[in-house]
Amino acid sequence: MTKRFEDLEFTDVFMFCKLLQNNPDVTQAIVELLTGKKIGGIVNNERQRPIEITPDGKGVRMDVYLRDDNDVVYNIEMQKANVDDIPRRARYYQSMIDVDLIERGMDYKRLNDSYVIFIMLEDPFGSGEPIYTFNNICDENPDLKLGDGTVKIFVNAQGICGKINNELRSFIEYLRGDDASSILTRTIDERINRLKRNERWRGEFMTLYENYQYERNEGRKEGREEGLAEGRKEGCKEAYISMVKEGAITPAYAADKLEMSEEEFNKYL
Repeated sequence: MTKRFEDLEFTDVFMFCKLLQNNPDVTQAIVELLTGKKIGGIVNNERQRPIEITPDGKGVRMDVYLRDDNDVVYNIEMQKANVDDIPRRARYYQSMIDVDLIERGMDYKRLNDSYVIFIMLEDPFGSGEPIYTFNNICDENPDLKLGDGTVKIFVNAQGICGKINNELRSFIEYLRGDDASSILTRTIDERINRLKRNERWRGEFMTLYENYQYERNEGRKEGREEGLAEGRKEGCKEAYISMVKEGAITPAYAADKLEMSEEEFNKYL
């Protein structure tokens, strides 16, 4: 949250969410690129969708949540920092999608197919693959898929091996900070430049930044007055809570920055 609005990039959560929420054609192109399948169109697209099951239960706030014209659900997350709970977080997100979709008495056969997609700037598994796609398969017969309609995809910006097409290669290189070299990445670049001219969103971002600076300064002041570092820590917690509530960052990202588990952070949240 130290960047200026005009310096935000595709991999910054604020810009990532704004771009995908307001450019369904770009969102559709990204979904098709990462899933390897064509869709007719996007019929519902929500930014920072919260899913709360019970008042005292653990909820989630998803970066981008959408459905295509075949009623398939997609959750796309931008993950800048690598944390060791990504696989289980993906599992939890997918379970929350199911609980959110199913109605009392509904036949399980009517559950929507769903994709949970993490776009990551660091390799989550250390195998060097540019993209990891997981389906539930049988150990005894790998050709047999469970067929439960769920897929988990992890995009690795540091991927250096594996055979991929030029469009995906260009997208992954773009995530690393290389110049846009494909129709999709050039379109993303152009749309981001257009978004940066939106004064309303500039004001929204500046409000988030000012809240962050205020909370951080209050924490530092409290720490000086008490002669304790704890004040600074509490101020940082409040700042990150404010940013999460405003949709600027994800709870997982805030927890990572505060060096605590996501469960601990959600207690503060």
